[in-house]
Amino acid sequence: MITESSLQGKNIFLRNLRRSDVPIMVQWINNPEISRYLQVESPVTEEEESMWVENMRDGENDQVFAIIERATEEHVGNIGVHNISKTDKVATIGLFIGDISKQGKGYGKEAIELVTDFAFNELGLIRLQAPIFSFNKRSMAIFEKVGFKQDNSRSDHFWKNGENKEVLFFTRFKPTIEAK
Repeated sequence: MITESSLQGKNIFLRNLRRSDVPIMVQWINNPEISRYLQVESPVTEEEESMWVENMRDGENDQVFAIIERATEEHVGNIGVHNISKTDKVATIGLFIGDISKQGKGYGKEAIELVTDFAFNELGLIRLQAPIFSFNKRSMAIFEKVGFKQDNSRSDHFWKNGENKEVLFFTRFKPTIEAK
């Protein structure tokens, strides 16, 4: 676990999730405008989300952060490094800006940059992969801006609300690995 002041950006900072974050997270996840882009089933209850937060905090294979707007100190979204394999030095990354009024301000891009640096330099990973629904053009553009490249897709990867959703995978290698 990192300290809360460890991941500092210009307009945001990242801190570990807290139990007190659960009510707003449930609100975001249960909002169809947000949940349509998430690889989770909704609706969720506060109890379910509390259990998830505790599992993320206690686990060794995930590191999930609250995205905090520096100017207001408001929790505006989440970003995480998931399925961390210390053996293979790989993980997946996912994020969302749950506060719709804070979308489009560059917070997602800044959060990806902070977490990518953390994953490569603190966790010692060499590859990150972001699974993104094929209809989520905004997310694809943000990941491409920070150096992720689309590498493949699997139409059978995720079932959501009884439908098969195509997921595209965007990958980034640690720069020393890319140069070889």
